[in-house]
Amino acid sequence: MSAVEAAPARGAEWRCPKCNRAFRRARQAHSCKTVPLEEHLRHDGALRSLFSHLLDELNCQVGSCEVVSLPCCIHLFGTYDFLAVLARRKHLEIRFALRRQLEQPRVTRCVRISRSSYKHSVDIEAAEDIDDELLGWLSEAYHLGDA
Repeated sequence: MSAVEAAPARGAEWRCPKCNRAFRRARQAHSCKTVPLEEHLRHDGALRSLFSHLLDELNCQVGSCEVVSLPCCIHLFGTYDFLAVLARRKHLEIRFALRRQLEQPRVTRCVRISRSSYKHSVDIEAAEDIDDELLGWLSEAYHLGDA
């Protein structure tokens, strides 16, 4: 799988001519450096399967996603960058923003990033963790870009 998957981000106004990443604003400041997706998932086949399951569930139940593998983490784009995925030793850590603060036991971290937005972290250890509740939150994050 390449560092930048081909599906175009919905609502993208501009694509960088050098790296082909999609942005809402022309000439958005960014790094063009990408890495192969396998670099993030190379140590554990179970994490690779878990990421594939997450991506399948998002594409089927939330909306089409563009995958961009950056040196820091894997980013998923809908109309904007709505989800970051970090491969940890035994789990995937996902980070997403909402316009409300979730107070749920499975949220490992919640940080206010603006007057009206909160960045949440959730750990995914097994396919069962990708349930209706989580997909609901991720759908909410995905559709923030529609506003």
